[in-house]
Amino acid sequence: MNGQEFREAFLTSVLFEFSQPARTSNDDLLRGFKAVDNLVSGPRELMFVEDNAARIANLYDLLADQHSKYTLAFFYLNRVLGGLHSLGPHVTPHFLQQTASVGQYTTHKDRRLSEHQWLPRPIYLEEYEFSVANETVRLDTHDISALEIFLLEEYAYRGSDIVTVKPGDVIIDAGACWGDTALYLAAKSMPHGHVYAFEISDGNLAILNANLLKNPGIAPHITVVQRPLGTNSGDAMWLHDAGAASRLEARDNGGAKLLSLSIDDFVRQQGLNRVDFIKFDIEGAERYALDGAVQTIREHQPTLAISVYHLPDDPFVIAEKIQAMSGDYKYFMKGVCKNYGETILFCQSTVRTP
Repeated sequence: MNGQEFREAFLTSVLFEFSQPARTSNDDLLRGFKAVDNLVSGPRELMFVEDNAARIANLYDLLADQHSKYTLAFFYLNRVLGGLHSLGPHVTPHFLQQTASVGQYTTHKDRRLSEHQWLPRPIYLEEYEFSVANETVRLDTHDISALEIFLLEEYAYRGSDIVTVKPGDVIIDAGACWGDTALYLAAKSMPHGHVYAFEISDGNLAILNANLLKNPGIAPHITVVQRPLGTNSGDAMWLHDAGAASRLEARDNGGAKLLSLSIDDFVRQQGLNRVDFIKFDIEGAERYALDGAVQTIREHQPTLAISVYHLPDDPFVIAEKIQAMSGDYKYFMKGVCKNYGETILFCQSTVRTP
């Protein structure tokens, strides 16, 4: 598919979807957002797709199965139309059942209001308990994270191929937050795997370390690293601390000053002879951390699970970067939100042996 073909197909889809009755059932109530017609920013989003149609079309052709292609189309349809006129391919009866069931997994212990609020409705932390592989994971988190990471398995893809962490994997968790993903990934990789969990917010680290104490059988398989990942090592960055939505800024903002670390340097410093899986969710800095992982990706061919929803060009910019590093990857996309948030690009090596 070339850019012109994609433009025409996308505009046809926009016109068709917008002509349909509003999908009031698509309100993302869990996050507190109401689905609305995207009349304010929609035209700007449509122009973005028009201007970048060729690059989006290249990624569309690159994706390895139809579900991934539908996910990419939905990503941009939702940005243009809003929730009332777009429905993700992942919003299945199973998805809705899992969404409704998340409260069943809480132990009802230590419920408290999160220090940082980043959604239209209050965010509470409380203890949840899940079975992951052969392990029981207990942790303090909020309902959205519990749903996405443990029930919907945000960092596993099951389509034409299965892309997931395997026992014995050495894993880099870029953006560990409260330890949700680190515990999930570590449990999946046991008994001989290990997770290097990168997190920079002191508040997040306090919850992460408390969650490790709740899981004494899994905690030895997790090493916490309080450094921001970047293209190079030693660059000064400043933390904008917003809890799970914390991000880095290049200028002094009055927050904590941190020095960056590249994944390539970390792998060398640790003497790692294998890296099997890297997960990225670092609030729009994914592309820069990838630039610091070129040698690791070329030499170790790890499976990659990358958040590509923070910036509108994330899906194709990040895919292009990985293509430039290695031509030996297959690409898949997965969404776990009713809107385009929490969209993950999975990259699986076609030449790597287990």
